[in-house]
Amino acid sequence: MKRLLALVLAFGISTAASASLRFFETDYLPESKTHQYTVRLDGSTRYMLTSTSCSGGADYDLEVIDPDGKSVVKSTSTSEDFDFVRFDSGETGNYTLKITAYKGNNWYTLTLISPYKN
Repeated sequence: MKRLLALVLAFGISTAASASLRFFETDYLPESKTHQYTVRLDGSTRYMLTSTSCSGGADYDLEVIDPDGKSVVKSTSTSEDFDFVRFDSGETGNYTLKITAYKGNNWYTLTLISPYKN
């Protein structure tokens, strides 16, 4: 059991060490409102965008818009408290990260990491 735990911890640490934080924001978001952020991303790179409800009870929807204004990915989770999307950037440029409070009013944390490996 101790060896298994050590292996899991080592794998988690090595995977986390290979990723880098590209964007981080914490803010309050009322129900039905949207916040959006513009970030410059490298092309041909895998990313993961996550949202976390700081004290629970809120359902957030995520969307990533490419430099041409087209939706790259949208979250479809109905889970409260945590949501994520993975996407590959097609080109280098300014991408828009959108978070919408589908249900509930709460503080959130929005995080973008890269490169993300499956």
